[in-house]
Amino acid sequence: MTEAFGVDKLCFLLPIEAVKFSPDFDGSVRQPAASSALGREAGRAVTLYHDTSGRAVKGKDLLLNPEDGDYQLAIRPDNRGGGSPICLVQFSAHVFGGSNLLPLGYDEVGEAVLKVQNDLWDRGARLSFERAKLCRVDIARNDVFLHPLSNYMPFAAAGGARKTTKNREFGGTGFIMGPDCMSWQLAIYDKLQEMKKRGCYGADCPPNTLRTELRLMRGEQIKSRLGLSSASLSELRANWPALSAAHHAAVKNELFKYRDEALKPSPYDIGAIRDEAVASGSKAARDNFERALGRVALIERLGLDAAITFESESFAVSGSVADSKKLQRIERDLKAVNYWLMLHKPVRGRRAVSSFSLHQEWAENLLRVAA
Repeated sequence: MTEAFGVDKLCFLLPIEAVKFSPDFDGSVRQPAASSALGREAGRAVTLYHDTSGRAVKGKDLLLNPEDGDYQLAIRPDNRGGGSPICLVQFSAHVFGGSNLLPLGYDEVGEAVLKVQNDLWDRGARLSFERAKLCRVDIARNDVFLHPLSNYMPFAAAGGARKTTKNREFGGTGFIMGPDCMSWQLAIYDKLQEMKKRGCYGADCPPNTLRTELRLMRGEQIKSRLGLSSASLSELRANWPALSAAHHAAVKNELFKYRDEALKPSPYDIGAIRDEAVASGSKAARDNFERALGRVALIERLGLDAAITFESESFAVSGSVADSKKLQRIERDLKAVNYWLMLHKPVRGRRAVSSFSLHQEWAENLLRVAA
């Protein structure tokens, strides 16, 4: 079993006054369109920055994306309104070493920041990341599993993660958790498939490598989850152990939030019923097994008086529940039941392996605190 832990992506925000641009700085300036597709006025050019000769550079925004794709610099108006334009610089782990398989460790973050800063100076943008504030931090971890990751992904779904449609980003294997406001995300995906989808060679990536990423996408999330006061680079590095703690807490509290309830002992001989269904080898027996599990779970968790409907592996509250707190409790219980079903569902394959043993490996790997 191997693992790797660190930072996958950093994004810095600087006030435009903190960056000194030489006259030969060559970013791609985009101008606003004359009108929008609806025939409305699409906006106007703004002063993005003044270079050191005093020349004003105007446009809708500016983008610098070097050919090697190591990093990106963007200048755009502050979308909060009323302020000067802002400068954003972001880079991913592949800026250091050319591969995005392994996230950046403590020393590598410092070296990567210096590499990007020096390249920007050579291109005519003089800035210091020590004056910048972090506006995005992706904390990543790799774990290598024994079986194909498709065997474990039902546990991610049962834990509340939703399958993403961003096939390019995850190679068609990803699950996402997080609020609609996108202040943070927890991403789970097959790292090898993601590398192949992006055109990376992937030969150095072991099969069955699962990547979990806690993406902190707002300054307030970075400060609150990592215990920082200013969200600066120096403070992030000084509090490096907080990254592992934040990642572990997110995985435990989000991906495994139904686990304790689902693992409560059952008075029914579930093992015997499962073994009989697996031994029979018939689809009808397995279907009957799942229906039996559903009935057992509903009786145990909700009681016979709960107004619910069991269909396949999904549950829906029937009728109306006036008490919102009661409805929330029922919905949580239903999700715990669904998680419980996943633990006892027989898995068919070249070598029989129970869902419970798969879940045990899934939990032991992901809940192990990174060194």
